[in-house]
Amino acid sequence: MIGGFFFIAWAFVLTILVPFLYQFGLEVTRVSPLSPLNRDALIQTTLATMQLVLFSAVTLALLVALAGFFLSFVRRQEPFPRWLVTAIALCLLALGLLPAVENFFYIVVGSSLKTSDSLAQKLVIGTIVLILAGAFVRPLLWLAEELSHSRVLGALLLIGYAAAFATTAVAVERRITSSNLPANQALYNVLILSSDGVDADRMSIYGHDLETTPFLEKISSELLIFRNAFTNNGNTTGSITALFTGRSPLKTHVVYPPDILVGEDAVMHLPGILGSYGYYRSNWGVPHFADASSQNLIGAFDSNVGIETGHDLTSVLPVDDEGTGGWFVRRTVADIQSLALDILNIEEAPNPFDQITGGKNTLTDEQRLDGVLADISREQPFFTHVHFMDTHGPRFGPKDPVFSAGLEQTEDYQPEFLADAIRDFDARVERVYNALRQSGKLENTIFIVTSDHGKLYSPTLRIPLLIRLPNKLRTGVVHQNVQRIDIAPTILSLLQIPTPAWMDGQNLLEPVPADRMIFVTNTLSGKLGSNGQWVHSGSSTFDAHLITAIYCDRSFSFVPSRKEAQSQRVGGSTSPCTVEDTPSRLDAVTRVLKELTEPGT
Repeated sequence: MIGGFFFIAWAFVLTILVPFLYQFGLEVTRVSPLSPLNRDALIQTTLATMQLVLFSAVTLALLVALAGFFLSFVRRQEPFPRWLVTAIALCLLALGLLPAVENFFYIVVGSSLKTSDSLAQKLVIGTIVLILAGAFVRPLLWLAEELSHSRVLGALLLIGYAAAFATTAVAVERRITSSNLPANQALYNVLILSSDGVDADRMSIYGHDLETTPFLEKISSELLIFRNAFTNNGNTTGSITALFTGRSPLKTHVVYPPDILVGEDAVMHLPGILGSYGYYRSNWGVPHFADASSQNLIGAFDSNVGIETGHDLTSVLPVDDEGTGGWFVRRTVADIQSLALDILNIEEAPNPFDQITGGKNTLTDEQRLDGVLADISREQPFFTHVHFMDTHGPRFGPKDPVFSAGLEQTEDYQPEFLADAIRDFDARVERVYNALRQSGKLENTIFIVTSDHGKLYSPTLRIPLLIRLPNKLRTGVVHQNVQRIDIAPTILSLLQIPTPAWMDGQNLLEPVPADRMIFVTNTLSGKLGSNGQWVHSGSSTFDAHLITAIYCDRSFSFVPSRKEAQSQRVGGSTSPCTVEDTPSRLDAVTRVLKELTEPGT
């Protein structure tokens, strides 16, 4: 009888382990947080995987055993029905093989579940998966039978389950405790409207010749306008992570996928703080590139890229790991879940590249806008961040052509089409503003308009930063250099919440030093081009990055691996601090940049 139970347990352990073994092999052989693999990442990944596998498999085995005993009394049959074990193992194995088959199908055919909604393709892939599962289930059950005869392995299985159960209980207890924190009185709602790749120079509120932001100009007297705002990272992923954490990418090392937050960094962020004050938190970003789960922001949002936390299987996984292990487990389960829903024709699996190229399988800007409007209608105080993508480029599809009317888009970043795309963003800002006013929440909301980086990922271009404070507490123009990581501490100050010491930014309602130095990271491969465009390397090693210091009205670009910097004027700068490009000044900034990028700093 005991041997029968161990047979069931080992059968489920082996079948559940299949997708994790495949995903692990995939992650260590491509650019990912597990590549190159180090000892700590291997240990974390192994422990997190075994915790979930052992807990799930033995718990499922107990349920099957109980069901078997019940059936044995009702139907007078064996207490451990092999047909039931085989059926469940077959289903688990089919799910586990789905990512491998989907990936292989894409390599061979060039199309698969994530890139196509073809029903015929779903049927073909589903058939292949079932055939393979049927072929492999018998050897796995045979191996489970052999393993069940060993008392030593049985004892190790029970010890492993006990440890997994204990750590799972701790994880669940922490989750319940954190969700039951007393809600404090929220002073204001927080709403951040961002649009991809828009530099300030292309907005008429900042002086552009074409009227690209008529609404923002209309309400300019209500705004605090920062003339010289800069990103902290030239790419969307690092820039939005810096916004959420209030920390420099030089500290978090999140610059570009596959970079993720690890350890305590994963729980040090603004939305996590606001969650303890009763805020409903939503992130209408971009799957993979501006996605809280992909960047491993733990406990950050109640809704992320349109998915409610309670509706996502990964959000309830009992994995108490803030490092690469937890990320790996959640990534594997999320992939299986999305592919399973796709092949069952319930919901199409997301294609991350569709999100930035405007493919049909994407979260549209209209859907993002609808999500923001729904957040505004909530009774609960909200923190909402939305990142619109219609300004991404290099081609644009303006909804209301004005400057591009009657023209054909014949080149990348064609000015007339880009201007209309920015004008569309301005129109969305107006709709959100009007929704706040009509709901009576305008004077109770911190309203922020910004962008993640300038055109073509340039770290030296000024980005928009416009803040409407509740009751127009402060308005006017600020000329001092400011940065994205200043937004989080400014919000906390307005909400009268203490700013944690780990945030690097400064409260913008306090005097900003004229000569502060701002650091911007960016991925770099090859030589820095004169047009300010770099090729993404996807490496979290700063030797593969460009680091830029914005100091007064100049930028100093530094490549750590080359130990040299080059300087240029910041276009359109109105900074009250100016600096002559003398060799001694260049040497001084280069020395600071070298110190920042030395190992261990």
